[in-house]
Amino acid sequence: ELVRLGLSLPRIRWFDHGERSLVGGWHGLGPWATLWLSRSLRDVPPPLAAGLVVREIGHADRGDRAFGVLASAAWIAAGLAVSWIMAGELLGEGPATPAGLVIVVAAVMSSWSLVGALLWPALGRRQVLAADRFMLRAGMSRDHAVAVLDELADRNGEARPASPPTAMKMTKMFRPIPPMDRRRRILRGDDLDLRTTDPRPETES
Repeated sequence: ELVRLGLSLPRIRWFDHGERSLVGGWHGLGPWATLWLSRSLRDVPPPLAAGLVVREIGHADRGDRAFGVLASAAWIAAGLAVSWIMAGELLGEGPATPAGLVIVVAAVMSSWSLVGALLWPALGRRQVLAADRFMLRAGMSRDHAVAVLDELADRNGEARPASPPTAMKMTKMFRPIPPMDRRRRILRGDDLDLRTTDPRPETES
């Protein structure tokens, strides 16, 4: 199925996790990158399984993982720089004690991490939507791409959310994965988000 779509076969390693859910992700960067997939994917019909692999290829081709690592490193470095500046401002007039420096750095980095916890999920949601759209750019039809998401939702329990609506609303801002309904709307072309970001024509071959 991947060859039919004109995509290169990635290096794949399989693992057992004893569940029906579908789990996978890239390990390593560049030519050393390996796609680890749960053996449960082998129970999925080949066209749908290929679509799930295409999504992961989209992540790799976009450099999302490398960008995430670099962005995280830059965020931590910026936090340490702010901590150092704050420590200089707060401790500049008094004795420069290691304990005071540690307290200031810990307080600033805790606040910095909290801000990051609000920012990174939004970045993750954009990357998930971009990987979904990559299925269309690879030549898959909208119906095929939506069927891939349906299979993923069914296998991973997202079609039947266990959390009550109130809890889901409270955790929405910290969840790096967009709601499955929104992802389906974008792939079907029902969402303005697709028409303004996907260069592919509205009609599919």
